Parts: sequence; C-alpha cells; structure tokens
Amino acid sequence: IRRPPRSTQSRSSAASDVYKRQAHNLSNAGMDISIFEGAAHSLVFESPARVAEEIVANGLQHARAQGMRILVAGAGAVGGLTAGLLALAGERVTLLARPAQAHVIATDGLTIAMPEGERRVQGVEAITSAAAADKPDLVVLAVKSFATADALADLRPAVGQQAVFLSLQNGIENEARISAAYPSQPVWAGAICAYVTAAAPGRVFWLDDRGGLGLAPVKSAALNIGWGPEEMLRLWRSAGLDTFMALADGSAARLKWSKLMINVAFNAINAATGLSAAAILLSLIHI
Repeated sequence: IRRPPRSTQSRSSAASDVYKRQAHNLSNAGMDISIFEGAAHSLVFESPARVAEEIVANGLQHARAQGMRILVAGAGAVGGLTAGLLALAGERVTLLARPAQAHVIATDGLTIAMPEGERRVQGVEAITSAAAADKPDLVVLAVKSFATADALADLRPAVGQQAVFLSLQNGIENEARISAAYPSQPVWAGAICAYVTAAAPGRVFWLDDRGGLGLAPVKSAALNIGWGPEEMLRLWRSAGLDTFMALADGSAARLKWSKLMINVAFNAINAATGLSAAAILLSLIHI
C-alpha cells in the first residue's frame, strides 16, 4: 500500500491509521504482515511466498470460472483434434488456421469424426491472424516443424507475460526454438500418440481413441504455480486424453526422441497396412 508523498506528510497520522486498519483486516484474513512506517510502502509481508501463492491461486480460480484462454496454432490433424476436445471440455479455445480452414470452422464448426459417429464442435473461434486473439494462458503449437519459426513470429502480438507454451509437434528441436524466441515463457514438451488425420478443412478423423498424451517440462519455469503439473494434467484429462507426465531432468528430450523413433519405425508400415504399432510388434514376434 503506497504511503502518501512527502508533500502530504501533514496527513501522515491519518494515513497511518488507515494503513493500520488495513493491516488489521489483512491479518484477520490470515495474512502475516508487519507495518514498517519508514518505508515507501507501509505494509511489508512477512510471508511473501505464501501470499504470492494465495494471490496466484485466487487468480487461477477466477480464470477457471471464466475458462482458460487457449490458443492452438495449427488447424491440421493434431491441432484440430486438441482444439475440439478442449472446447468440448468447456475451455475457451481459439484456433489459428489458414483462411480456408477458418472459413469452414466459422461457418460449420469443427467436426471430429470417429468410427462410432461425429461430434460437431461449435465453441471454437477460428482466426487467421494471432493479432485477433485475446492474450492466451496457454499456447499450443501444432504446426509442422518447418513452419515453427514463422509461427513463433506470427504469434508475437498475442503472447503476453502469462502465456505458457506447449509443443505437440513431432521433431526434437521445436522446444529449443520456442525458448529462444520467448526466453521468459515457460515451455512444455508434448508427444501425442493418436491415430488422427485431417480429412478436410475443419474436419479431423480420429481413427481410434486409444493412445494418449505425454508431457514434460522443458524449463524449470514450466513448474510454476499457474501451469504446474497438476493444472496441465487436469486440463488434458478433462479433454478426454489419457495423459501421463515425466518430471525428471531430461524427460522432455527423452519424450521427443521416443516419439521420433516410433514414427521412424512404424509410420510407413502403419500407413501401408492400417495396423497399429502394437499389432506390428506382435506380428514381428511370430515371424
């Protein structure tokens, strides 16, 4: 609480009484404070870490009530699926898409086709420029690796101090590129194992809801209060994805390399035969 400027020191006694009453109210609210009359600020928290945690927690409760602001960059198979699932879970989702994709989604909604039927998602806002997005709490990068640099540059008007990045891309260098472009932002690595394809603009086909999502923090800043492990797990599990998390040092790199090895070993055979990785492995055992 700011003390009055020197020109108003004649009112300092009355101001001090106000500070003391405010201090008393804060103490009754469970906050540990002391009054330091000679400082520029009259109230000094004795437990700043706990107070900061309470303030952030209160902010998170408000954010949950309003819905997290999530910006998904890339409206292909992975971007379309995750944006749709998050929207169905009640999150506020904006999808950064190409003009043809954005037009279809704005007109007809986003469609997730599955063997048992289709889900039409109307709650996704599709935009063609990040400048049109509200400042997101979470930025999900779902573009091809060769488009990462351009996507990061395009996202700059939308990224505020509170934004957390999550890369769901294949490849092993995207998280480093994000960190280099946004050194103060928390970054998470993600590997999604889902049989999903972009059938047409605004339409993804989820061939099998087995599989899931692996997450790992890239920088220690990703383990902050706002978007720590608990919050990330809650978000993606509520969207219907079987999610696991690895927190040990080096987990992000291992996660990405594991996904790359799976892609190299199985993608071509899977595309040619329609067999899952598990089925391919079982067939090799019997050879």
